[in-house]
Order: sequence, then structure tokens, then C-alpha cells
Amino acid sequence: MDRASVWSSSAFSRQLPYSRRTGEWLGEFVDSEWPLHLRQEQLQAMAERHGITVNDIELRDYVTPPGD
Repeated sequence: MDRASVWSSSAFSRQLPYSRRTGEWLGEFVDSEWPLHLRQEQLQAMAERHGITVNDIELRDYVTPPGD
């Protein structure tokens, strides 16, 4: 199951990952309430899918969804 697609937490605990290289939203949310090891796994997988490193991901606070 793709953990990124299941949300049971509030929007206040969500962060939006952006590419530091392009400024592009990477199309997922990161839940800051998840255990650290799950967030690390999610960020690593996301970086691999986008051909970047985890250090190239910038997490921004969730205010409104991108494009709204």
C-alpha cells in the first residue's frame, strides 16, 4: 500500500515536498506526525522517483493545496 495516499491526520501535520532544484511540488504530502523512519523511507522513495537526492527536497508547511 502506498502510505502517501492514506491520510488520517489533520492538514496541520502535513508538509509539502518541493524540489530545491526546480521549485516544483513533488505531488505528495509528508505527515510530520509519522514516525521518523517512515518519513525517511517516504522521502527516499520520493527522491528516487524524481531522480534527485533527499537533500534536494524542501518541506514546506501545508497551507493550501498547490494549484488552488
